Amino acid sequence: MLPGRLLALCASPATAAPPGHGLITDGPYDCHGIQTTIVHSVGNSAYIGDQHYVVESFTFTSPNGESETQSFGHKRGLSDPLTCSQTDPDGTFSVVLVPTSLPSS
Repeated sequence: MLPGRLLALCASPATAAPPGHGLITDGPYDCHGIQTTIVHSVGNSAYIGDQHYVVESFTFTSPNGESETQSFGHKRGLSDPLTCSQTDPDGTFSVVLVPTSLPSS
């Protein structure tokens, strides 16, 4: 069963970086060796700083090595995925984020 933090990221997208109500700040996550805070609403998009990301997949790995992955399909036209992980006594939660283009001002 996927942990609550995984389910919290699956429902609806976040808004621009990031005004709004109900935002969740998670972290620290290890994103390619850099300690990072992720801001999101209850949805499958998030922000790191001013950069908007969509979620490609989540994986939860328990301490005994069992893994469960939920994928959200190929993100056509998007590249340079970022993998971020957080470990606690319940296991390791990893999310693959794909950056989107920011709107032009």
